[in-house]
Amino acid sequence: MKKFICPLCSEVAISGYDSLKCPVCGTEMTSITGSLLARIPDRPGGLAALSQKLAEKGINITSLRIIAKQGDEAIAIFTVDRLEEALKIEGVQRADEHNLPLQHLPSLPQE
Repeated sequence: MKKFICPLCSEVAISGYDSLKCPVCGTEMTSITGSLLARIPDRPGGLAALSQKLAEKGINITSLRIIAKQGDEAIAIFTVDRLEEALKIEGVQRADEHNLPLQHLPSLPQE
């Protein structure tokens, strides 16, 4: 099973298929399997602190999306060029192992 996120409405879903349309808005969803997740302070410079930790290890961010804000934190899902090294940074974890609110969709063919 793979986890997906909608780039427009940030809906999160799980499916056995390689591609998936968002059940909320119909947009093609992006797989987050192989992505990372970090909770960052929802304030100016919060993302910069995460970026600095990655830069100090020579890790490049290849994509990034803020998917939700909870209280004084934002949840960022991102990909990097050196996954295993990034996982050694405190607060960085695999997005597909994180407990996100998921829509469990039936395994129906995508049109």
